[in-house]
Amino acid sequence: GAGMKSNIDAIGARILVRTADGEQIREVASANGFNAQSSLQAHFGLGKNSRIDYMKIVWPDGAVQEFRNVVGNKVYHLRQNKTLEMFRAPTVRVALSDKGR
Repeated sequence: GAGMKSNIDAIGARILVRTADGEQIREVASANGFNAQSSLQAHFGLGKNSRIDYMKIVWPDGAVQEFRNVVGNKVYHLRQNKTLEMFRAPTVRVALSDKGR
């Protein structure tokens, strides 16, 4: 996620997802123990569900965003006050060949 202004890593944001099987909540944290570091990515296991019926993000400044019918098995980049964007990692093209050794 990407929060606004000084908290660009959205630390403290709470994300709720609801599927037919129930609700899950994650909080974005920089660490979860002594001398530890956490991923800033929130992962939700959807089981047999192919979509999220409802998703709510409460940003650290108290702003709220809601999304409905979110397709599962994707990685999304959340930005405060923006639409939900599918995350696309930078790509590197590599050609492998057994010729030219």
